[in-house]
Amino acid sequence: MLDIAEFARQRWPRDGAAKLDVMTQALAADVDSGIPVVDVWRRFELPGRIAQRLIGASGYQALYDVLQSNSMPPGFTPSEIGRWVREGRLPVERAAEILGITTAETEDLIIRLRDPDA
Repeated sequence: MLDIAEFARQRWPRDGAAKLDVMTQALAADVDSGIPVVDVWRRFELPGRIAQRLIGASGYQALYDVLQSNSMPPGFTPSEIGRWVREGRLPVERAAEILGITTAETEDLIIRLRDPDA
C-alpha cells in the first residue's frame, strides 16, 4: 500500500514542515476521492482488483461511478472489452484483470453482452 506521508516527503523534500503537512493532507484527500486511482485504472495502468481495493469498491461498476461523478470519460467500457475479447484482440484473462473480476465472470459478462437475455 501507499504510505502517503512518505510519498509526500519524497515528492516535496525541500518544503518546510508546515507546507509539507498541507500538501500531504491535500494529497490524502485527493487519493481518498478515488480520482487518481480511477484515472490510472482507465489508462490500463492499474488492474481493476487493485483499483477496487484502493478505493474500497465492491466491484468494477464503482470505478465507473467515480469516473461519472467526477465527469471523467472512461477509457473503456465493459461492452468494448467484451467486443475486444470476441474479436480476439484481447485475451479473456487480460479482460478479467482490467475489470478486476475472475475469468469466469468475464466470460459470463461477454455472454450477457452478446445476448442480454442470457
